[in-house]
Amino acid sequence: MSQNKQITLDNLTSALKAVYGQNTEVPLLIFRHWAARDYDMAQATPELIREIEEGYLEKYPATPPLERSDALDLLNVYGEHFYKTASPKERADLAIATGHTPLEYEIMGEGFSLRELMQALKALEAHNGPAPEDMLTAFFERYSCERLGQRQLIAKMPQIITQYRRELAMESEERARAILKAFGVRLLDTDKPEDMQIWKDFSGAKEH
Repeated sequence: MSQNKQITLDNLTSALKAVYGQNTEVPLLIFRHWAARDYDMAQATPELIREIEEGYLEKYPATPPLERSDALDLLNVYGEHFYKTASPKERADLAIATGHTPLEYEIMGEGFSLRELMQALKALEAHNGPAPEDMLTAFFERYSCERLGQRQLIAKMPQIITQYRRELAMESEERARAILKAFGVRLLDTDKPEDMQIWKDFSGAKEH
């Protein structure tokens, strides 16, 4: 999986320890995925599987953690492998354990297009009112640089904004919110007056 360093159960566990500390919920899910694909578990009884998992959890507390930057690099590599090889249930379990919905996790793994981002923002406008153009420009510039690696698209921003104005809102509000969350947008709660005041203040400031 890694061209520079082979991922083993030992260094994977050390990476998990660096990120999750003594909390074993995510490490156990990752261990189950590793064991199911690296060991012959097809004939294992539930009792044997439980014994293997208990042995892993007994050793986990004493595992030395990696440096956090190395741990994140290793987990990013394994995360891609996990997403491609895990079952839908395994992906859903990991999503919930890491504070995401299964849909959010799928979107984080699959990515999304600029047009989908536009449609998601349109769905947000349906609740909060028109988004300030400066905010839209900042979002689209960031998407172009981070996701496409094409800074030249920034020069086409007027055309991109025009395209955005023509887009329809995404039909699925759940998917729209998941895309925005994956993009790092903090979603305001329309039922909270303080959140809506933030939107009004921001919109008003950008209009003048």
